[in-house]
Amino acid sequence: MKEEFIYIEHENKYLTGTIPVNAIIYKKVTGIGATTLEIKCPRNSIIIEPNTPVIEGKVKKHVNLLGVTEGITTNQIMSYIQNKAIPYKKIMTTPESYSKVRKAFSLCSLDLFGSFFLLFDECHKLTSDVNYRGTITLPIEDFWKFKERSLISATITNFANYPVFQKFGFRHIIIQPKWDYSLKVNLYSSNNILQDVKSFLDSLSNKEEKVCFFINSIDLIMALINALDIKEVSHTYCAER
Repeated sequence: MKEEFIYIEHENKYLTGTIPVNAIIYKKVTGIGATTLEIKCPRNSIIIEPNTPVIEGKVKKHVNLLGVTEGITTNQIMSYIQNKAIPYKKIMTTPESYSKVRKAFSLCSLDLFGSFFLLFDECHKLTSDVNYRGTITLPIEDFWKFKERSLISATITNFANYPVFQKFGFRHIIIQPKWDYSLKVNLYSSNNILQDVKSFLDSLSNKEEKVCFFINSIDLIMALINALDIKEVSHTYCAER
């Protein structure tokens, strides 16, 4: 699949125009306003977001955006899509709540697949999270039924190599910044994570400084907290399951 490029000239400059349709979009930097661009775009859209907090945050910023999460009913969705005062309908939903959106359109006898653009945001989670969150793939079967649809992520996997995307004529678009966006990191090899974490914490000049660890194992998180005896000053954030 041939790569196409959209360039962003300057740092802190947001994406303009419209999100391309029928495309796999790799945005190499975050915070360029891709989701906001679609919310403001003059077309009907459904945006699938893997995480509820993102939806809640966007709903607070955009008046005519409907966020569909666990507490939203089908009747509420029907009222929204039948509201003629809203010229372009913008629905942001979790994968698990997408079925309510589809049901609402069916009950209203409206053409969901032909009249709405579907954007699957943070699409890399389809493969990275599916092992513990199988429901994240629920909308995929309908994804191919939409006349206009796209996938977007800043940490995209090798989606462009999947034959199904080539079969449907998808484009591979890279949003490329024209400045050096690399960040300096220190890489450590370790065969004793506990000792290295302890040494790191001991090396901090400000012992009151907040430190964030991103770890993909609850067992390892709890082992570190217990071994370092930092339970009283630690918080763990993770998915419900």
